[in-house]
Amino acid sequence: MSEPTPAYDPPPGLVAVGSRVEVELISRDGEREHLAFDIVPEQAADFEAGFLAVTPPLARPIVGRSPGAEVPYRMGDIVRVRILSVERS
Repeated sequence: MSEPTPAYDPPPGLVAVGSRVEVELISRDGEREHLAFDIVPEQAADFEAGFLAVTPPLARPIVGRSPGAEVPYRMGDIVRVRILSVERS
């Protein structure tokens, strides 16, 4: 008997809907904050519960990228976000 197909089947190793992502937020003075969340459709988003929609400012620069990528992200004193890991959620 085959397993059911997941509702979202993200590409391996790339941030997409259906991915569990770990990132570091990097401040201008080099401080780092670790976050982990699932990328979900807009209607399922609940950031406090660990579910980030694909459309907010934090998700947009990382979607389609792989672990190790470091991209600009401006929010308060945060200047960059680094993707630590990506796996199917």
